[in-house]
Amino acid sequence: MIIKEAKYDKDCACGAPGKKISDTRYGCDECNKQYGHDGFKHPLTVDIHIKSEIPHQTPTRDFCSWECLLKSISEIGDCDSFMALPYLTFDDRGDGHMAADFFKAIKAFGK
Repeated sequence: MIIKEAKYDKDCACGAPGKKISDTRYGCDECNKQYGHDGFKHPLTVDIHIKSEIPHQTPTRDFCSWECLLKSISEIGDCDSFMALPYLTFDDRGDGHMAADFFKAIKAFGK
């Protein structure tokens, strides 16, 4: 999710973009936590395959943790879509990304 769009100087009177002042900032689709802050380096990405007339339409959503991911997809409700969840990882990928975090979120999700 884009939290903040990149900003550019106006290069000329015609309004064409000039020098970039600030970069685009991306974050979690559920809680808006920005990448690169608070140990959130790499998102957990979900691909949603929707039955539609547009071929190869695969929207993606990015999350900072398994908790945010499960909360968000549970709010989708009735859905005729296939979702590809991220792989469980046992490498140190930061808070909220580990396999133990997944099992903790699943346990809380079922309550």
